[in-house]
Parts: sequence; C-alpha cells; structure tokens
Amino acid sequence: MKQVYFYGACLVVLAMLMPAFLHADDNLDNLNAAYKAALERKELDRAAGYICQAAKLDPGKYEKKCAGVQKAIAKELPQFDKLFLDGRTKFEKKDYVGGIRDLQKISFGPHHDEAQQLIQQATSLLNHLSQPADTGMQKLKQVQAAYESGDFSTASTVAASITDTSILPYLKQIVTNIQVYNESMNEGDAYLQQGQYAAAKQKYSFALVIKNNGPGNPADKLQRITTLLAAAEKPQVAESDSKPKTTPDPGTQGLNNNGKPAAKPVDNVVRIKEFLAKAQEDEAKGNTPAAISAYDQVLALDPQQQTAVAGKLRLMGAMQKDPQDLEDALIKGVRSYGQSNFEEARADISLYLKQGGTKKGAAYFYLGASFMADAFLSDKNDYDKLQRNAVLNFRLAKGEHFKPAEKYISPKILAVWNQTSF
Repeated sequence: MKQVYFYGACLVVLAMLMPAFLHADDNLDNLNAAYKAALERKELDRAAGYICQAAKLDPGKYEKKCAGVQKAIAKELPQFDKLFLDGRTKFEKKDYVGGIRDLQKISFGPHHDEAQQLIQQATSLLNHLSQPADTGMQKLKQVQAAYESGDFSTASTVAASITDTSILPYLKQIVTNIQVYNESMNEGDAYLQQGQYAAAKQKYSFALVIKNNGPGNPADKLQRITTLLAAAEKPQVAESDSKPKTTPDPGTQGLNNNGKPAAKPVDNVVRIKEFLAKAQEDEAKGNTPAAISAYDQVLALDPQQQTAVAGKLRLMGAMQKDPQDLEDALIKGVRSYGQSNFEEARADISLYLKQGGTKKGAAYFYLGASFMADAFLSDKNDYDKLQRNAVLNFRLAKGEHFKPAEKYISPKILAVWNQTSF
C-alpha cells in the first residue's frame, strides 16, 4: 500500500514540474527571437537585455552571445557620444540636414531618446523653411530671366537680395558676366572718347560675345566705330607725307598707313595659337594674372575668340573668389614696373583694381608711375596723354592717403607726384 502511494506522489510532482520545464524552453526561444529582432534594428542594448536574460537560464548556450553583445555596446557607445555632440552642434547652427544625418546613426544608448527628439524638431524646422527656399529659387529664376532679356540692372538688384547660400553658386557666373560686361562697355566708351577706335572695338566686341542684347547696345557702337575708321582712312590716302609721323597707339596697331591690315590672317592664327598655349600654361601653373594677360592678347587679335573669352571670364570669376590671386596681380604689376615693362604693369594693376583689390593707394600710384615713366620715353605726341593719365592716378592714390617709398622711385616721377594736388 505504501509503495503504491509513493509512485502516485511522484506522478503528481512530475505533472506539476513538466509545465515549468516546457515554459522555460518557450521563454528561451522567445528571448532568442527578440534578441535577433533587436540586432536587425541595431538596438544592441535591447538585444543584450534579451540574450543576457537567456544566458541566466541557459549559460552554456547563451553566455558567449551575451558577452559578445556587451563588448559591441562598449565599442559603439563612445562613437554615439561623438555623433550626438556633432549632431546637436549642427542643429544649434541651423544645419538641420547635417544634424539629422548624424543623429540618425544613434540606434541605442543614453542619447537615443534625445537624438530622436532633435530629429523631429529639425524635420519640422526644415518643413517650415521650405517656403524661403522656394522664394530663393524664384528669385534665381527672376535673375536668369532678367539676364537673358538684357536687363542687367534688375538682374543685379535681385541677385544682391538673395542670401540663401545654396542658391549663390548658381548666381556666380551671371554676376561675373554682368561685371565683366559692364567693365568692357565702360572701357570701350572711354577709348571711343579718346579716339582710340581699335581699342574701343575690342572692348565692345568682347561685351557683345558675353551678351548680345546687353545694355549700352555694343552692336550699334561697333557699327559707329566701323564708320569712323572708314572715314579716317580716306584722308590718310589723300594727304601727302608732310604730316609728322607719330608712334602708333597700341590700340590702333593692326592697320598700316594705307588703312589695310598690317598682319596677314595666317600670322594672326599662329600668334593666337601661341598666346592661347601660353594662357593655358599659365593657368595650369596657377598664374592667373599672366593667363588673363595672354587671353587679352588673343582678344586683341580676335575679340570674339571663344576659348579666350571663356578663359578670361572663368579666371576673372575665380579671382573674385581667391584674394591671393588679386595680391599676386598687384605684386606682378609692381615688379613689371620695376623692370620697365610698363604696358604689362598697367595690365596687371588695372586687373587688380577691377577685381576689387583693397590696396588701392599703392595700385593707383604705380599705375600712375607706369604712365609717367612711359611718357618720359615717348615722343611729344603721346607725352600729354600719358601725363594726364599719370596725374589722374596720382590724384586717386593721394585720395587713398598713399605715401610711396621715395628712395625706390625715380626723382623725375617723384617730382610729378609731389606737384600733383588731390
């Protein structure tokens, strides 16, 4: 009887314990499944919680996995700390896109919840900022439309009102084109007033290549110059040689005394190739002023030479971006002056001033000095014009309160400088 009772008691105990064993197996399977799902979401902290809980129930099977996840967490957390600091800094600086990019990489850890909150705020702010961005694009379209129609005034005004940094790169070429166009037209007008028709023709032709419907009507001015040149040729053929011969103006070289081209077209083709090769070589070396000077020499022979036009526009735009190129232009100009290369000096220094160089006093002085030095070496017919240009630039230099290092300047030039009143 006692034996029967003992077996019955054992069966009762086994019946009670069996669900517990079965439940433990189910729990391990659930924990392992949750661990794998957390790993897929890269939530290592949750994965560690699941697998380490399983390791307590079955150390032999899950303890190594628990240790491996904890090691991975220790490796990731310092990186997440850095990502959080970087992302929050970008958020504070209103770089919302960059902030979201960093914060989204934080998949677990003590900063996870705060990172998610910042992501939500940044996303909301970006949505609110979409309208100003659209306004910036609308303004860009207005600039492009005004530029294409030849309304440079409207294009410049609207361009100046755009502050969105993402839009500015698209404006750069238009703004550069307008600036170079206006400078070419102004220089052409000045040459036209001085009677330097060939030089004026070069400037107007360059402006026409940049934009054929820009302000100032360069096409009409080119037609006017053609008429003036034709009228000037007739008396030169009829009159005798009794008139005194003068040194030809650099801008009018290219026509001989009979009003015919002084150089054969084939010669110009060769020279253009040489100047283009030099310009490209100087550009490759990073010598921007020399490259622009070489492109100018090409344009003096062919004002509409496309490679030279594009190269000059590109480099002048680059000089606006890199202040060091501007300084190099001034240094090169002063050096050329010291070497008595006065035309080259004027080209480099004028380029420095056109591109907004800040050392205007020195630039005006050496520009004036190059004119005056050239005047001393010229004949009477050119002396007066060169002297006037020298005095004009000396006045501008004095207006900038510039004082030259007198021991390095010719006494004859200093005498003109000292006699010049502001």
